[in-house]
Amino acid sequence: MAAPIRSTLRRIALTLALAMVAPVASAAEDNPFAPVLYVNGSAITGYEIEQRAKFLGLLRTPGDLPELARQGLIDDRLHMQAANLLEVEIANEAVTAGMEEFAKRANLSVEAFVEEIGKAGIAPETFRDFVKSGLVWREAVQKKYRPLIAVTQNEVDAAMSQSTRKGEVRLLLNEIVVPYAPDRQADAEAFMVELRASLSTQEQFEEAARKYSRASTAPQGGQLDWIPLSNLPGPMASSVLALGPGNISDVLSVPGSYVLFYVRGVSDGATAQSSDQELEWAEFLVPKGPDLGAALAGVANRVDTCDDLYTVAKDLPADRLIRTKAKLGQVPRDVAARLAKMDPGDTDTALSRGGWQVFLMLCTRTPVPAEGVPTVEEVRVMLLNRKLQNAADTWQRELRAMAVIREP
Repeated sequence: MAAPIRSTLRRIALTLALAMVAPVASAAEDNPFAPVLYVNGSAITGYEIEQRAKFLGLLRTPGDLPELARQGLIDDRLHMQAANLLEVEIANEAVTAGMEEFAKRANLSVEAFVEEIGKAGIAPETFRDFVKSGLVWREAVQKKYRPLIAVTQNEVDAAMSQSTRKGEVRLLLNEIVVPYAPDRQADAEAFMVELRASLSTQEQFEEAARKYSRASTAPQGGQLDWIPLSNLPGPMASSVLALGPGNISDVLSVPGSYVLFYVRGVSDGATAQSSDQELEWAEFLVPKGPDLGAALAGVANRVDTCDDLYTVAKDLPADRLIRTKAKLGQVPRDVAARLAKMDPGDTDTALSRGGWQVFLMLCTRTPVPAEGVPTVEEVRVMLLNRKLQNAADTWQRELRAMAVIREP
C-alpha cells in the first residue's frame, strides 16, 4: 500500500538533497545545531530549518522552501510563547492523536509515516513538532478568544437567509485552485490548510494566487468577475455565502482540486419564498365574555416572546396554552392562513375555538435546509470558527509586530 508513496518520497528526497541541503548547511556550516535565528530570545537552529524545509518538500509545498521553513518556525516560536503565557498545555495523547490524523490522510499509520519520512532524512521529532505547534496554537486561540466571542441569533438568521436566496444572487470572488494527483491528495490538502492559515487580507490572497494557483485567473490575483450563485455547487455556495465580503473560505474540495475563495462582494437578491419551512407557534385560549377585548389586550401587554406566555398561563389548566412545531404543510389551514402574514413575535386574535378566543403568537419561522444547505447549528459553528480565525489572524500580526527577531 505504501510502495507508491515510498517511491515518490525517495525521488523527492534526492531532489531535496541537491536543491536544499547545501543552502541551509552554508548558514551553519560548522555546526548545524548552532542557532541561526532568535525569536524573543528563543533559538532556531539551522538543523530545524533544514528539517522543516524537507518536510514541506514532501508536502509538495511550492515556493522557497528554506524561507518558508524559516518563517514557519518563527511563527511556531511566537505561538508557543503566547501559549505559555496563557498556561496552555497539550497532552501527549492529543499530540499522538493529531499525528495519527495527519498520517491517516496518506492512508498510513504513524509508525509507517515516520518510517517513510525517515527515508528522506526527516526525524520523527520534526513531524511531531509540526503537529504539536498547530494544536497548541489552536488551543491558545480558543482559550484567549472563545469566552469573548459570541454568535448572535441575528447573525445566524442573516446567514441562513443568504443560504436560501434565489439563483440571481451573484458573487464577486478571488480564487486559488491547487490540483492534485490521486496519490498526492493528502499533501495538497495539508498545503492548502497551511496556506489558508497564513492569509488574512485581500492583498495576501492575491499574492498567493499569483504564486500558487493553477487557475487561468492566477495572473490577475485569482480575481473573478461577478458569477451567479447557481454556478457553485450547493455546499460550496452555502459556505461562501455565509462568509460575507472581506473573508476567506475554509479549504473547499472539488474533484481533483482544492480551492480557496476570497469574497470581495455579494449582490443582493430576493429571498426565496419556499414552502419548505418549519413553524413554531403558541395558542393561548382566552374565555369569551364582555371583557374579552381587555383580556386579550392584557395578555398582549405582558408578552414579547412565546416563552412569556408560560408566565401568563401559570396556575391555569395545561390545555389553555398549546405550543406546536410543524412543517408548513402540516400546519392546520386556519392557523397557517394567520401565520402567513406574521413574523416571529407577532400576535393575532382572529381565531376562536368554541367558547374561547385564540391568542395566537408566532415563535419561529425556520427555512428547512434543502440538500447541501447548512443547518442552523452548522451555520452557527461556521460563523464562530470564522470569528475565531479572524481573531487568530489579528493576534498573529500583533505577535509579529512586537517580536524581537534577530540573527546571532
